[in-house]
Amino acid sequence: MKLSLAALSRMRMRKLQIQLTDIIMKMHYFKELPDGWESLLEKYITATRDNDYIRSCVDRGLHDPFLVRSQKKVDAAVLEAALRQIPPERLERQLSVRNVGGRQTFNFVPPLELEPIAIGGTRTKMTQKQ
Repeated sequence: MKLSLAALSRMRMRKLQIQLTDIIMKMHYFKELPDGWESLLEKYITATRDNDYIRSCVDRGLHDPFLVRSQKKVDAAVLEAALRQIPPERLERQLSVRNVGGRQTFNFVPPLELEPIAIGGTRTKMTQKQ
């Protein structure tokens, strides 16, 4: 299982784009200057910069902090905790498996990591690479 946090960033950008378009139309057709347009534009610029940064992380592969993957040990635990909050009847059949103890387990691929790795790496590990 893999979830993209980058999708949320794109949703944020689209929402801001729609709001800014509405403001521009009001400025043009109604000669109005709506309150808050400058802060909204600032948010949109920040969102586009954030999106540029998110796209720069794609080359990190398994260490992309904007993907939550079941192939990573800690991410798998996070995904399992979130999935346990969803009623079993709402889950895809191939995802949920019940074990003998009655505890719900999930059909994830085995982790690719030998040990859990912190998001973005730890400072100690990063300075050792330099």
